[in-house]
Amino acid sequence: MKKFAASLSIIVSTMSFAQTAFADEPLCPTGTWSSLCNINANHAGGIVGAVVQLLLIIAILICLIFLVWGGVQYITSGGDKQKVAAARGRLFAAIIGLVISLLGFFIVNTVLVFFTGNGLSSLKIPKLYGN
Repeated sequence: MKKFAASLSIIVSTMSFAQTAFADEPLCPTGTWSSLCNINANHAGGIVGAVVQLLLIIAILICLIFLVWGGVQYITSGGDKQKVAAARGRLFAAIIGLVISLLGFFIVNTVLVFFTGNGLSSLKIPKLYGN
């Protein structure tokens, strides 16, 4: 009975001090991400462009992490040929990954500018039917 009374008093006190929710306020953020609230077929191109740019930034950050990791591994190898080879392989793979990511972004952006006149920052997805 004491546990029931304690639980009931906790529930009642929690309910009495609960904040009210204001559903009239918009959920859209202001600033950089405010365009996400206007998602429809006309605005989807900008979101696709932003996602591609975000993926490029993530690829660059991962490459940086692997470059630092390979550099530390190279420094701490102590002259061991296997460790030096592993460090060189990691550094080489990170640089190749960075080159492939940047070339892919450059090629996509160049093709879009050539065919549509707009790059990834102002990408417009064409409508298939209707207005």
